[in-house]
Amino acid sequence: MKLKTTKKEIEKNYGKIIKVGYCRLQSLLNYKNPIAYTCGREGWHADIYDINGIAIVMGYKPFGNITPDYDTCRKYEVKAEKYLYSGLASSVEMLLDEFIQEVTKNEPLKEKKKYELTSETKMVGGRKVYRIKALTSFGDVKAGDLGGFVEKEENLSQTGKAWVFGEAVVTGNAVVEDDAVVRNYAEVTGNAMIKGHAVVTGKAWVKDNAWVGDDALVEGNAVVKGNAWVKGNAKVRNYAVVKDNVLIKDNAVVQEFGRVEGDAVVADNALVAGHPLKKEYEASSLNLNDLKSAAKKEYSRKDSHISNKEKEMER
Repeated sequence: MKLKTTKKEIEKNYGKIIKVGYCRLQSLLNYKNPIAYTCGREGWHADIYDINGIAIVMGYKPFGNITPDYDTCRKYEVKAEKYLYSGLASSVEMLLDEFIQEVTKNEPLKEKKKYELTSETKMVGGRKVYRIKALTSFGDVKAGDLGGFVEKEENLSQTGKAWVFGEAVVTGNAVVEDDAVVRNYAEVTGNAMIKGHAVVTGKAWVKDNAWVGDDALVEGNAVVKGNAWVKGNAKVRNYAVVKDNVLIKDNAVVQEFGRVEGDAVVADNALVAGHPLKKEYEASSLNLNDLKSAAKKEYSRKDSHISNKEKEMER
C-alpha cells in the first residue's frame, strides 16, 4: 500500500530524484509498485518509486533534480514494451537498472529556466494569462523571442524544446512538455497533456483530460476532449471532434466533420471523415448539414455538448 507524502519529504530523504511525466516509464516500471504518492487540491499529482535508494517520480506534476529527455525515456520504454510482450520480466528489471545508470551517471545540474513570464497579460475564459519570453535558444526558438500565453509556469516545461507560439494559450492544469508545441490560436486547458513531438495548431482546442503525444497532430478547428488519447502519427483536423474514451493511434486520421466518441479505437491507416463512430465501435452517419452545425457548436465554447436531436441515417 502506497502512502501519501510530500515533495519536501521526498527531497529530504533522497539525493537523486528522477523526474518523468505521466506514463512516461509505464512499461519500464511495470513490475515495481510505488511506495508513495503526492497530491494537491485538484487530486493526484505523482507516484514515487524507490529503486535501490534512488527515487523516480512519475505523474502529472512530477518533481526532481534529474530530468531525462524524451528520447532517452522513449528508447528504454520501447525496449521494455517488447520484453513485456515476450514475458521477459528479468530483462525489464535489467533494463530499468541500465536506465537509472545512464541518467544518473553525471551529477545533476540545477535546471536553468528557458523562459519567463512577461508583464503582457490578457483574460481568457476568466483566467489571467501571461505572454512568455525565451531566455535561451532551443529548437526554432531564439533567446528573446516572444511566445504565446500561459496561466502559470507549470503549464509549459522548462526543459526540452516544448514551446507555445503566436497567440496560442495554455491554462488550468494543462501541461506542454518534451518537444511538443502549441501554435497559432490553439487552446489547451483543463488537465490536458501535450507531449512527445506532438503539435496542436490552428484554432484547435484540447481540453479536459485529453492526451496528445508522440508525433500526433491536432489542427484546424478540431476538438479533442474528455479522456481521449491521440498518439503515434495520428491526425485530428478540420472540424473533427474526438471525445470520451476514444483512442486515435498509428497513422489514423479524423478530419473534415468526423466525430469519434464513446470507447471507439481508430487505428492503423483508418480514415474518419464526416461519419461518427458511436460507443462500442458502432459505426453510423449523420445528415451532413446537421453534422456541420453540430461541429461548429462544439467549437464555439458557448455550448458544451452537441444537440441530442440529431437523427441518424440508416446504413
